[in-house]
Amino acid sequence: CEDRRLFILLQLKKGSYRMVDDVPYVECSLGGGMLGDPYMGMHMGKGYFVKKCGWGSRERENETEIYRFRKGKLELVKDTLVEYDSYSVGYKVTVREEGDAWHKFAIAIDGERTVWVDLCSREYPVGKAFPEISLYNMFFIFHHEKLQTNLQPADALELFRETVPGAVREELAYADWQKENYELLFGVDLPEYYYVVPDGETSSDAGEKPEGEQHAESDCFYYYGLTDLYGEYYHRIQYIKDGKREEYLIMDATGEINAS
Repeated sequence: CEDRRLFILLQLKKGSYRMVDDVPYVECSLGGGMLGDPYMGMHMGKGYFVKKCGWGSRERENETEIYRFRKGKLELVKDTLVEYDSYSVGYKVTVREEGDAWHKFAIAIDGERTVWVDLCSREYPVGKAFPEISLYNMFFIFHHEKLQTNLQPADALELFRETVPGAVREELAYADWQKENYELLFGVDLPEYYYVVPDGETSSDAGEKPEGEQHAESDCFYYYGLTDLYGEYYHRIQYIKDGKREEYLIMDATGEINAS
């Protein structure tokens, strides 16, 4: 099954029409998975063109592409991809704009309130990671009051730092709204910093980096959230070491550190 070519005609001043040569394609009619034909519609206005497609089954994606007509050609100026799971109550949104600038964020819903958190800094660079937000099979609980713990997240991070000689503290680039929204979802006061291990092997030595992340990253570790295991709280620490992820659990009641 091949992609389908669009035929776009532009009306000229004299009333005649001209076909646009370089046009976007629509995925083949069998490319939508259980949803069927992925084509969801299009719209044209003065100087612009919008195309919508969607595919999937339980896990779905909807994409909206916006083109601008300039100098006789259609140029893609914005591409929005919305990912969601029919069993979840949240969405993951990726927006690519003209000039290859992009944004990625998650939208969480608990039935009464909607919160969105930025995911860009969690992935690029990986060292300045914000807590991970999973959207699948979850009903989000917003913690308007902080959870009662024996250790504060910053204390847990400092306990782990004592096991890593030479670790250097680096500040996280939280905006106020980002920190507030993350803490609503995690229920704890998140540290505003993480640690870099300068003598560690950079992740660039571990293989080719994905597109958009071409700079080298030192080994680092950071607070990754709080989890409840068998009625006991554990603080999660993520350690990027030699290009690989390792997770450690710090028991809230005792401060004991264990590999996950």
